[in-house]
Amino acid sequence: LAGRRAVAALIGDKSAAKSILYSKPEKALTKLACADAAAAHRLEPPVPMQFIYSKDDSIIVCCGVERYLQEVNGRPNRNGLALPRTWCIEKSRHCFHKVNFREEYWKCIKIFGSSTMA
Repeated sequence: LAGRRAVAALIGDKSAAKSILYSKPEKALTKLACADAAAAHRLEPPVPMQFIYSKDDSIIVCCGVERYLQEVNGRPNRNGLALPRTWCIEKSRHCFHKVNFREEYWKCIKIFGSSTMA
């Protein structure tokens, strides 16, 4: 319970940390928060992929996932592979997809698993 309160204090609507972050220029924040996609592209093997994400995720923004997907699709080492499977959910908090959409989530996982193990 204490952990949940700490998280709420940090990322809640009235968070002092959020107020400070929102006062900074967007470019400065996004530069610090972005993953090194070049390293991922260099090291990630050409394997089947599935992305499950949400349009209203406040931790990993939808446009970041979709930009990464475009980059993945453009990799030369993925020629001949199927495009990554995607499921974009309109409203679902970060990491709550399998809670909020339990049946759909596991159906998606099973389809991906069976398609990759065939």
